[in-house]
Amino acid sequence: MQKKLIALAVAGLVSAPAFAQSNVTVYGIVDMFVGHSKAGDTKATDVLSGGLAGSRLGFKGTEDLGNGMKALFTLEYGISPDISGGGLTFTRQSFVGLSGNFGTVTLGRQYAPGYYATAALGAVAAGPLDPIAVLTSGLGIAPGSNARWENAINYASPSFGGFSAQAIYSFSGKSGDGTVVDGLGDRNRMDSNDVGLGLTYANGPLDVRYVYQAAENLTDVEQDEHLIGAGYNFGVMKLVASYQIANIDAPGASDFDIKVATIGGIIPVGAGNIHVSVGKRSDDRSERDATSVGLAYTHGLSKRTTVYAGMNRTSNDDNAAFGSVLGIAGENETAFAVGINHKF
Repeated sequence: MQKKLIALAVAGLVSAPAFAQSNVTVYGIVDMFVGHSKAGDTKATDVLSGGLAGSRLGFKGTEDLGNGMKALFTLEYGISPDISGGGLTFTRQSFVGLSGNFGTVTLGRQYAPGYYATAALGAVAAGPLDPIAVLTSGLGIAPGSNARWENAINYASPSFGGFSAQAIYSFSGKSGDGTVVDGLGDRNRMDSNDVGLGLTYANGPLDVRYVYQAAENLTDVEQDEHLIGAGYNFGVMKLVASYQIANIDAPGASDFDIKVATIGGIIPVGAGNIHVSVGKRSDDRSERDATSVGLAYTHGLSKRTTVYAGMNRTSNDDNAAFGSVLGIAGENETAFAVGINHKF
């Protein structure tokens, strides 16, 4: 009831007649933690946002158009509750579309298939303590901001016996690494030709994923990526594993490959779960490899409120700069976090 009253008030500020025809939901996450990180001689202790999931405020809605077709929209914004003036800090998702027996077609800023795959295959909630998040930094197939593509058209198929597909195309502007030229992006479609394809088989305890993404940013860096991974829930433990490779071709330099492999498990313990994962990043370039280990415990106080504690240890070669918080080249980083995640 409270959600509906809030949604009614928000929608009434914009258009009361439009709201009368739609079902609008206000939702969000507030996730805060106390964190401590150490990399070499550098230390950091702070209250931060987003230990399990990024804090956000969102609005989503549908309208029944008849004959099995619906109009839909999502407007979702990141928030920073840990700082003064945090407010709405950036647009996470913003799209509108149609759904029906044919699937769902949406237009706007939205997730490429690499986000859904890495989120499903991350054993430590794909957050800052998770090796899959730490080691995919800078890649397009990742659970972070690079996974959101702008100026995009996306198609998601219905499920056929557990099989489903997603295809996305970003026409221009910010996709891949988010580079922008003159604030507008390059409007030549062939100069920012970004495509993604995701295939999923999810049936009972088995979840298998394949993703292909190709992005060319506005500095002519071409990045082709593949991921394959799977998860299986044995009841006493859910096992997940993934392997991905990115080929990067930059003007004036030799192309190189980056490989990331992870394996982890989620073990139910009463009202909570133990999460453990290990990952390895290999880079063709000299002294850029890294290894990351994550361990966490999450405890559900209710369906909407979870408390958690965890740590991550990332070891870097001399030219690698990965970690949960600091990410200093050549320094090994150890990070600890204790926090609370509330969904509404």
